[in-house]
Parts: sequence; structure tokens; C-alpha cells
Amino acid sequence: MLCPRTARHIFPRRSIALVLLVTCALSGCGWPHSLPSGMSRNLDETTILPGASSGHSYSTGGGVTSLLGNPGPRRAIETRGAPSDSQTMRLTALNRRVLPTISDSRPVHLEYTDADAARVVREVVHDVLDLPVQVDPSVAGRVTLTTSGTIPISEVPKRLDEALRPLGFGIAAVDGVVRAGPLTNLDALGREAQQEMRVIPLSSVPAAEIITAVQSNLPDGVRLQPTPDGRSVIATGPPQAVSNVEELVQLFDSDVLRGRSFGLYPLANATPGEVTKQVEQIFSGVRGVTVMAVQRSNAVLVVTDRPELLRRARYAIEQLDRAPDGLASLQVVPLKYRRATDLADILNQAFGGLGGAPTATPTSSAGAPGAVNIGGNSSSSSSGAAPQIPAMTADNSDGLPDHTSTAATVPPAQQSGAPLWEQMGLTAPVRIQADAGRNALLVAAAPVDLNSIIAAIRRLDQPQRQVFIEAVIAEVSLTDELRYGVDYSIKTGAGGVLSQLAPLLTSGTPMGGLSFLIQNSNVDALVQALSNVTDVRVVSAPRVLVLDNETATLQVGDQVPILTQTQQSTDSTTAPIVNSVQMRDTGVILRVRPRVGADGTVSLDLFQEVSDAVTTDSSSINSPTIQVRRLQSTVAAHSGDTIALGGLMKNRSDRQRSGIPYLSRIPLFGANDQTKTRSELLILLTPRVIDSSPGMQAMVDELRTRIGTLAPDVAHTLTPSSAVLRRQAAAGSYPQLPIK
Repeated sequence: MLCPRTARHIFPRRSIALVLLVTCALSGCGWPHSLPSGMSRNLDETTILPGASSGHSYSTGGGVTSLLGNPGPRRAIETRGAPSDSQTMRLTALNRRVLPTISDSRPVHLEYTDADAARVVREVVHDVLDLPVQVDPSVAGRVTLTTSGTIPISEVPKRLDEALRPLGFGIAAVDGVVRAGPLTNLDALGREAQQEMRVIPLSSVPAAEIITAVQSNLPDGVRLQPTPDGRSVIATGPPQAVSNVEELVQLFDSDVLRGRSFGLYPLANATPGEVTKQVEQIFSGVRGVTVMAVQRSNAVLVVTDRPELLRRARYAIEQLDRAPDGLASLQVVPLKYRRATDLADILNQAFGGLGGAPTATPTSSAGAPGAVNIGGNSSSSSSGAAPQIPAMTADNSDGLPDHTSTAATVPPAQQSGAPLWEQMGLTAPVRIQADAGRNALLVAAAPVDLNSIIAAIRRLDQPQRQVFIEAVIAEVSLTDELRYGVDYSIKTGAGGVLSQLAPLLTSGTPMGGLSFLIQNSNVDALVQALSNVTDVRVVSAPRVLVLDNETATLQVGDQVPILTQTQQSTDSTTAPIVNSVQMRDTGVILRVRPRVGADGTVSLDLFQEVSDAVTTDSSSINSPTIQVRRLQSTVAAHSGDTIALGGLMKNRSDRQRSGIPYLSRIPLFGANDQTKTRSELLILLTPRVIDSSPGMQAMVDELRTRIGTLAPDVAHTLTPSSAVLRRQAAAGSYPQLPIK
């Protein structure tokens, strides 16, 4: 039987007013609240009653039995207290899922006894949390969700998830929507999300208007959508970018802009100051039009009292932003984050060459990506080539796989097809020159092509993200309990207490040894569990901060002289022996290069070596033997997850003679004691992405100052300067406006 639809309650929200003048302070006003028509229902349906001045209450009448589907205690949802200033839905990791966390401390009382699971999810998420919800058709069964007294609304998602978990279901926040479904499906969705979703309440301006105004200035990876009631904006994306967008949205949600039309228009060719002056001349004498230059974002902000004036202003800005007429145009584009020489090479390859298929010359590396090189005792050095490891040199032979796609220069005779600029729809060839001194690009191109070229430059000139990498390199003694290795003992349960760690681990791609992911960075739990069953020696625990796609190197150890060549002149028997010696790095050597994907996934090119110099006992060469355990691989994980690599086992045999001094050398009076030990090298890497958007924050700060100069009760009138332009603007004609 279908249950009566629960009436929806919208919590009152406190509006936010930005500064009206530079000398004014922030002020707030209450959002007028009234119950929608038709909200009061008979006793067979859920009734929402207006509460006292302190808040609002949910209560139910006698129809709760039919609502729940079977007799039982009455169900009530009560909320009390003042509404919070904002609702922020953050995604926090729970194993593989992300739960919505509402920053709302108002108390609420929940009481569901043996109720339909799908209906409970819809009512709690839709009515209490006021968020969009999607319920998988497989969600079924009866749940009990009761609270003794009241709890903060911020704890509701956790309580709801705990109530659904015994049935194999749960909730997760994905792409701006709270989804309910099987835990296995939500784990995969939450794994891919790894983002933050904020519900930004609005008090003055409708959500659709704000989204339209800021859409062209959003950082990469950020999406905006209105809530069903249109009074809030849902922002989804990387946490730092969402924080900046929240400030931008709240900036436009001002009493200054209530009932007015506004737009923020980015420029491609002209400067904001120049366009602002000419737009002011066009609308001089027209009341209610304010034009301001926003230098940080290279944009123009227009605020008007009438929508038709905003459309005229937008057309005028587009015409003024057109490139000047001419066969060629030279534009100087300063760069903020990238090196001009690097960007010039990339753009010249993209715009300047001929079509065809240029051949790529990959740089050789010590192994293919994903390969794991495992070594035990290395052979001792001899008069031939010395034992080599990949070294950091100028030719990029750092032991890491080279993923850069550097196209070789191909002579024109070997190329075929139309020029690249023609294939890309450009009207003429493009020439880009780097000015290393000013870190700027000089772009020579046809005027009609400049917009697309400059847009490509600005998309490439973005701040590089940084990755903070925590590493733990430990040597684990393989006792009888761990005789088959750490990986085998954990996954099969042969390690006793280690088998309890299996739910925390996710198997990776088989690479010849131990390989898995540790969720939520449970490194301490793994190391502690291993120390309970065997000896664990932490060889090194480095921490390093490195830029995206740059190489970080850590080396702790000694340089050992290795004999590489022995020479003696044959002219004389008394000629001296000349030895050639090469210094060899030993100890702990770690090289890592992170690459951050658009979804927050971190790919790591990894080279790890632990080596020791020991006395040579396999030959008469007076040079030490280098015992090497080396691993090279390319792995991927989300920010905050820990990658575990291992399988590098080492066998060691020690002989000791015991007995009476001198007499112990006689076989009958002495004994040889032989000790055999096995150990495994375990490498734990935890990458954490550090993202920042300084450009976005600077733009928000400048916009706050600009909007703060507006006053809602003072219509800004521009000084008349051109009667012709004034008549054209008033009549709605759109002239071709040259740049002066």
C-alpha cells in the first residue's frame, strides 16, 4: 500500500548581506518563513506544525500506524533551535564510501520502529537534511531508527547509515546527491568521488542567477547545481576549490544585488580597464548601470536594474573584446605558474608544425612500467663493468619510467598532410616565442585566432599541485609463522592476528610480490600487527613534498669504492699496478615522481633500493660485494590511501666457531654454528594531494571590494559623453564598437 507523501519542511535560513559601502559592516536578516499552502493534513498523514519562535517541530497524528505499515510506537521528528548560518556537506572517508556531514547543530528527534527502509531514507534525507536523494530499487526491508532524546542534525547521516548497514545497505554522497543502495555499489561510487559537496544557502538572489553569473569563472572540476527549492546552491569538486567557490557564491548573494541583474564577463583580448571605460561611455546618461573592472580575473562586472540593459552591456563587451582588424596581431601573454620556455615548446608543437604522424622517441628506462625487479645477493665486482644502478643524470636516467610524450622534430620532407594550424581550423600559421626574462609568451597569430590560442594558454598556465609523500621502509623478519611472506599470511589467515587486517586491505595488480592498498592510511595498524608476531625494523621513514610530475630523491647511506679495472704495464715486471675505482651509492635510495589526475588519483613512478656493502667471499678480488634489493614500479591510489609494496626477501647465513681458543680449530675440539635468517622488505607509501587556488581567492577578494562599493538605494549615473552612443543604447541598437 502506498504511504501518504510526507510534506516537506524547509528550515528557515539566516540571510547574508555583504557590505554596502566600504565603511559599512556585515549585517544579517531573517528569512521570512511561512508554511506552504496545503501543508496541514488530516490525522492519517504526517502533519508539520509551526513551532514557537525558537524553532519548528515535526509531529504525527493518529495515522502513524498506516504510515509505518504495522502497529508500533508513534514516529516523531522534532527540531528545535535557531537555524545554522550555512549547511556544508563534506565528504569524509569511511572505508571506501563518503558520507554527507551537515554542519548543523540543531537538535532533532527520530523515532522509526520496524519501518520500511526506503521510506525512512527518503524522509530523513529529503525532509530533515533537505538534500536530494536517490534510492536504489533494491533497498528493501524493515529498519529501526530511534534516538533517546535529541541529537544534532550533523549526526543524522551516521545514524541512518548505521541503521541500514545490518540489511547490507548504506548511504553515500556522490555527485551532489545522497544515494542509498547496496554497500558494494556505494563503495565503488564513493571511491571515485573523493570530493567535497557543499550546500550553500542563499538569502537574497535566486540560485539560477548566481550560477549563470559565476559559471564562466569556476575552477576546473567544480560543478554547481541548484537545490530543488532554488534557495541553495550545491557545489561539488576539490575541497579547496569548493571553498573558494563558496565565497564567490556568497559574495553575489548580497542584499546589494537583490532584484537586480548582474553578470561577470571574462575578456580574451582587451583589458578590463579599457573595456570598462568604453562601456561607461556607451551607457552614459542611462540610470541604473554600474560597470566595474575586475583585474584579477581579467573580467568586467556589470550590475543593472533592468535585464534588457544587461543584455546590451554583454553585447557591447563582446564587441569590444574582439581582436583588432589586421593580417597579424602580436599579443604578450604573461604567465603566472608555468615556465615560458616549456609552454612555448608545447604550443608550437600543437599549433605550428605540419600534420601527419611525427615519430616519438621514448626515453629508455631501467624497466617497463609496472615491472618489479627483485634481486638477492648481487655478484661481486670484477675488472669488467661495475654494478650499475640508475642514477640521477642530466639525461633523465633516474630509474623512473619516462611517461613524457616528447615528439621528435621531423623534417618537412618526411611529413604529410595539411598543416596542423589548418587542420585545427585556424586561418594562418601561429608563431609563439618565449621571453624567459619576463616569463611571458609572445603570440603572433591572425586576430580571429587569438581567442582560442590565449584560452589554451590560460588553461595550461595553472598552478601545479603538490603531493606530500609519507614513506615507511621496514624490514620484517620471516619467522615460521610468516615463512611464506607477509602478503600470504595476511590473505590466508596463516599469520593469526594478521588475518584481522584483511578487511582493511585491497589487493592490487599482481606484480611478483606483495601488493595491496591500505584504506584510510592504517599504516600504524599494519606495523603494530606485524610487530606482535615478529621483529620489525624500520629502516627509514622519510617525508617529502614534491610538485606534480617532478622527481623527489631521498638517499641515506654511504658511498663505497668499487674496483672497476686493474692495469699493469707489460714492459717491466716492477711496473706499478694501477686500479680504477668508482664510488657506488649504498643504503636507502628512494626516487618517486607523482602524477595527479583530474579525479584526484595519484600515480607514482617509484624506484626503491636498499643495498649494503659486504666482504667478498666468492672471489679473490679485493672489492666489496653490493647486496641489493631493488624495486621499480608504477602504482596508483587516491589521496590519503597507502600503497604497500614488498616481496623483496633476503636469505642470510652466518657461521660462527665456538669452543676453547686455539683448540676450537681442531675438528674434535670445536664446532661450527650456522645461523640462517630470512627477511622481507616492506615499503609503505602514502601520497596526499595538496591543492590550492590562489588566483581564485584573489579574484574573490577583488570582487568583494568592488561589490562593497555598491549601494542599493543609489542609482549610479554615468557622465554623458556621446549623444550618438547614448541614443543607440536606449534604442536597443547594437553598433560595431571599435577599440580606441
